[in-house]
Amino acid sequence: MQERNEADADASRVQAKCAIERMLGDIDALVSTNVIAPDKINQPIARAAIAYILILLNDCLWLSANVLDYRIDDRGDHVHPTGKERDLTALIAEARNASCHVGSPLKNVLSGAVDFIVVVGQDVAVTMTTKTDDGLKTFAAINPYPDDTAIFWGELRLLIVENLKLAFDRLIAKYSPKMRLHSGIS
Repeated sequence: MQERNEADADASRVQAKCAIERMLGDIDALVSTNVIAPDKINQPIARAAIAYILILLNDCLWLSANVLDYRIDDRGDHVHPTGKERDLTALIAEARNASCHVGSPLKNVLSGAVDFIVVVGQDVAVTMTTKTDDGLKTFAAINPYPDDTAIFWGELRLLIVENLKLAFDRLIAKYSPKMRLHSGIS
């Protein structure tokens, strides 16, 4: 019986690795179209592409962490700009949820909502201020990186190079080292 359980676990691991490789190939093919390049990121199709990439990356990261026991747990400033502690795997999962769910509470900020605000390069896209019992509270969608693109859902910030590409690169290095991401992410 133990041999059968081990064989089933081995089969599950093989299936997970194959699924990850297939999804990484799908991400690579989509990115190679340059649909999320900085000069195209504000086009409507880019929003759908980002959502699909996040779905695939989230699934890859889940399989990697829960079936293959390899969690991508990078914890840099680029991962928790609001002070909320999270690793790269959790950030991708939250971004996927915010991107895919219309009523996601992750989009809420102050007395409004921020949904897919794009900031290309070092810039500020939107600033909101509201009066509270504690005084004025301000939110600003700020991208501090001149060579990256930030997408905001509420206070949740996802960086294309520092987050998406990093997660992709870590998965590639672990599961498909011969694959390299096309230049559509920059």
